Amino acid sequence: MSKMGLTAALVTALTLTLSGCSMDTTAPGSARGEAASDAKGSFGPVDCRKAKCIALTFDAGPGKDTPKLLDILKEKKVHATFFLL
Repeated sequence: MSKMGLTAALVTALTLTLSGCSMDTTAPGSARGEAASDAKGSFGPVDCRKAKCIALTFDAGPGKDTPKLLDILKEKKVHATFFLL
């Protein structure tokens, strides 16, 4: 492959990679404000050996699908705790 062909292939690969990435437009400050205004629930330790528990992690934080997730949790009466860093 020629140098020009290799360069074109690399530029194409980079363009396709970056176009597949999305950007989270929720500012951490606004996410914290929304979460604090809706804060309800009880506090205290939970023993997952006695209660039905599951732990999920989300690396990207609040996003466009967060309201749907919260609606499903509410519909199924699932208690959840969220930590914002």
